[in-house]
Amino acid sequence: SDILDSNSHELRLEKSNILLLGPTGSGKTLLAQTIAQCLDVPFAICDCTTLTQAGYVGEDIESVIAKLLQDANYSVEKAQAGIVFLDEVDKIGAVPGIHQLRDVGGEGVQQGMLKMLEGTIVNVPEKNSPRKLRGETVQVDTTNILFVASGAYNGLDRL
Repeated sequence: SDILDSNSHELRLEKSNILLLGPTGSGKTLLAQTIAQCLDVPFAICDCTTLTQAGYVGEDIESVIAKLLQDANYSVEKAQAGIVFLDEVDKIGAVPGIHQLRDVGGEGVQQGMLKMLEGTIVNVPEKNSPRKLRGETVQVDTTNILFVASGAYNGLDRL
């Protein structure tokens, strides 16, 4: 499709997720937060070291969409145009000789994350609805959410 809309002469850009590599303390998170503030869009940070496969104790990948919805004051429309920052994404994968296998659910976390990055519908508990009790949810489409993954990727130069 054309990048320039011939009717309105507006620039149309496809969403492309971002991978930021850099050492700890280099400003990766601040950069993403600043972009979200400049664009006036909801922003949520996910610490990937705490992620577990759905059904296990810990935070699952879908809970970060709930955080994004909360930052959007529970406006699904605003949340669907927000930014999710995946911090320390390099810690959920195993690189032979560099990292040990993160955990039994590591691959499950990766699969869940891939679906979300590609665009899927996530059922998020409604405001004031405890996740396990009544089960009222709203649907959030992740297709247009910008995902910014970051990590130090220590040892990448030795591959």
